[in-house]
Amino acid sequence: MIMLLGIHGATIAGYQRKGLRMVKILATRDSCEACVSLSIKSYTLDEVPELPYEHCTSEKGCRCCFAPVRTRG
Repeated sequence: MIMLLGIHGATIAGYQRKGLRMVKILATRDSCEACVSLSIKSYTLDEVPELPYEHCTSEKGCRCCFAPVRTRG
C-alpha cells in the first residue's frame, strides 16, 4: 500500500513536469461502485483522489489507475 501511494505521488509529479493539468481515473470492468464513480469525471492534478482509493470495496483491492487528459491551449 505504501509503495502504491509513492507511485501515485510520482505519477502526479511527472504529469506536472510535462505540463499536463488533468487526469481521468480508469476503473476496471469489475471495479466496485465507489471506483466506478471516480471514473465519471476528469480531475485537476490538485484535486485527484489518491490511489489506491480508500473507499474501494473490491475483494481484489483497488486496481484503478490514471490516464492523462490532453487539453487544448
